[in-house]
Amino acid sequence: MNFLYDTFKPFCARNGIHLLADDMRYISNLLQKVSPDRRKRVMKQYYEEWLLGMGEAHYAGQRMNLGRKRANLFLGDICG
Repeated sequence: MNFLYDTFKPFCARNGIHLLADDMRYISNLLQKVSPDRRKRVMKQYYEEWLLGMGEAHYAGQRMNLGRKRANLFLGDICG
């Protein structure tokens, strides 16, 4: 899944979202359930959900965790 590793992960890193190996496995597994023509759109929404989750943090230490949680719940709902 080149888009995920070659494009999406570096894009996230440049924008302050640090995807872990577990995140990448989770995303990769769930994206297999999404038609190829919808994947980029779903990942755009995933990114936006992550940002929304980060915005809900009351302190800096929560930002990544809340972003990750919100984005992964979104992806699970869409693909699960």
